[in-house]
Amino acid sequence: MVTFLLLLSCAEEPVTRFMGPQLLANSPVHFGDGPKGVRQSGRLIITNGGDSPLKIEDFKVTPDDGVFQVGISELPLEVSGRRSKEISVLFTPPSIGSFRAELAFDSNHDGDTLSPIVLLGNGVSNQVCLPCSPPPEPECHLDQTSSIAFVPNQGTDCESDNGVCSYNQVETLCAPLLCDLETGLCPGSLPPPPPAVCGDGTLQEGEECDDGNTENGDGCDNNCTTEDGWDCTAPPCEPICGDGIIAGDEECDDGNTESGDGCGNNCTTEDGWDCTNPPCEPICGDGIITGNEACDDGNTTNGDGCSESCSTEIGWDCSAGECEAVCGDGQTLGDEECDDGNTSIETCDYGAAACTVCGTDCTFVAGLTQSCGDGTQQANEACDDGIAQDGGVGNSNTTPDACREDCTLPICGDNVQDSQEQCDDGNTDIEACDYGESDCTVCGSLCTLVPGVTQSCGDGTLQGAEECDDGVAHDGGVGNSNTAPDACRENCTQAYCGDGIQDTNEACDPGSSVDLYCAYGEPSCSVCNENCEQVDGWAQFCGDGMMHENEDCDDGTDPNSGNSDERADACRTTCVEASCGDGWVDSGEQCDDGNNDLGDGCDTACLVEDDWDCFGSPSVCVPLTPDAPGETCETAAAILASSGSLTGFYGEENNYEPGDLGDGTSCTGYYNNDGPEVLYSITMSSGQNLYVEASSTNNEHDISIYLLDGCPPDGNACVIGTDVYFTGVSTTPESFNYSWSSNTETERTFYLVIDAYCMDSCPTSSDTFELYWDLQ
Repeated sequence: MVTFLLLLSCAEEPVTRFMGPQLLANSPVHFGDGPKGVRQSGRLIITNGGDSPLKIEDFKVTPDDGVFQVGISELPLEVSGRRSKEISVLFTPPSIGSFRAELAFDSNHDGDTLSPIVLLGNGVSNQVCLPCSPPPEPECHLDQTSSIAFVPNQGTDCESDNGVCSYNQVETLCAPLLCDLETGLCPGSLPPPPPAVCGDGTLQEGEECDDGNTENGDGCDNNCTTEDGWDCTAPPCEPICGDGIIAGDEECDDGNTESGDGCGNNCTTEDGWDCTNPPCEPICGDGIITGNEACDDGNTTNGDGCSESCSTEIGWDCSAGECEAVCGDGQTLGDEECDDGNTSIETCDYGAAACTVCGTDCTFVAGLTQSCGDGTQQANEACDDGIAQDGGVGNSNTTPDACREDCTLPICGDNVQDSQEQCDDGNTDIEACDYGESDCTVCGSLCTLVPGVTQSCGDGTLQGAEECDDGVAHDGGVGNSNTAPDACRENCTQAYCGDGIQDTNEACDPGSSVDLYCAYGEPSCSVCNENCEQVDGWAQFCGDGMMHENEDCDDGTDPNSGNSDERADACRTTCVEASCGDGWVDSGEQCDDGNNDLGDGCDTACLVEDDWDCFGSPSVCVPLTPDAPGETCETAAAILASSGSLTGFYGEENNYEPGDLGDGTSCTGYYNNDGPEVLYSITMSSGQNLYVEASSTNNEHDISIYLLDGCPPDGNACVIGTDVYFTGVSTTPESFNYSWSSNTETERTFYLVIDAYCMDSCPTSSDTFELYWDLQ
């Protein structure tokens, strides 16, 4: 209770939380478009959001096919607390197309599980366009009264989109002289100069530079003026190191070209410095002494000689790089076991057999004794010859016949062969031969050579580490055996579960390897467990909720959270991760039409393309622009999913009449439907049935639907249709069932027409309808 009151009486102090290492990095890293076969360099910023050092032990790029390469030259890579480091990443597209990889780190990250960093890039053509300069030579008019010169009419060095160069013709009258047929010019005149074009690679009047493009950020901007921080005096433009502006491939620029201040003379960050936020600052805790650091021991922990601010702590010496506690200053620090204020070894009390004192290196050592070995024979000593000097051997535990170091006389068994001994192995026992040896000679109890005692597995005598020994098979016995159940094994160990031999008390024996799993996909099996029992094996299959070697994911079969092909972000029923192109719209996707093609409304990143609208999962995409695909059967939008629904827009104009596509009114029941149509293509396999249902979104239009079996349609193209009599408000959806089978075709493409009868209200391309289909 007293302690509680004392705590209440103290002033409250702020508590600073010390965080463990936190690995932070942006993902994805997108390189954009790069010419195939050409290496591009990018930078990945790794930040330690914690206080203690972050250590990256290893990394892995998946797939490891060389398209993306990470430039970490030395592991482990350390990042001090609250600091960042740049890692170079190279992208080399081997072909035209999109590329993706994942970068994972093995580190001491202390936080939530890290997702791999996604690396993205596109390979594009590296073909260089053909030039349109120089233009054709001037030529004379047929009557030689004028000269005709050709000037490119495009502000580029490349051919036009159709691959043909286009020129302006400049005609100059030569009267009263005639045009020179050899030069194509009027006498005394010159060809008209080509127009000045920024980005053509030629420095012309009015341009400070011209690097052959109109891109900013490379020194010469899109107006052909030199950008700040660049020198374009001699092409190509180069960053100006030392001007205080970070440009191009400069990692830093501190306004000078001096080394040793963090930013080197080539504007790269020097080891041991952080130039992320100028000016450059020494990185305390990275093991490199830079700037105003008195020391740097690779961490920011106090109490190890080098403080958290990289200054030398009291009682330590960091002058040699690695901090050492100062021995002899009376302070016990670091690895010191003791520190008595000096570096001398003290003596024990006279007559004491031993004592412990603080030694010269501040560790506990034996003190200097004043007893046996000082050359004076004292009480209880049989002898004392002191130390070896003046030709004498002194007390010795290795010299024959010498007084021993404990001041006793030499004896048999002291491990020193004296003059009257044949041997001395340090004891008076008769030793056994090495296990398995047939005979040997050993040192006996009187320090003479005698035969040793033999011992081996299989001699029928239990010895040493043997668990059993039944000898060899005789008189009906099996002896030691590695094949007989329940027998002592040939290495003199008892039979046991796991030795690969089924004994009488075992249902089975799996040997040293126990595998309790059935083969992947096998519904059931019987296996031998670690207790040598026959048990049901563990089935492993996609949908069991456990990750197996050949699976990307497995969330089980729960209808709300398990594997599903019809739920966003779910692990698919084939145990692969949800991805763009799998036919279901996941997080981050605007559409998913079941492929990764461009030009069908849903692009390779599952984003809706310009002037398209996409609906449902799998997505059905239709164009939004007038007269775009979908107005006729030739441009019909494809429905790829076996079932689904969408909200669509009517067309722009009336292109079809049901009466022209069937026998009289047999298509929809009415000859004319004068509304603006929109068409979808559906491919049916022989034997399938198609159910279609459609209704006007606002219930104000008389919608009709019919199905064509050919494109372009002829007079017999309509195979089924419906148009219920309209009473002013359409509350009943139009629907039909159509079955198709063929003995000659395996599949056929049909065209679903969404039409309307205008009456008093004709739908426009901004009006919508609801469509549902099911193909079985």
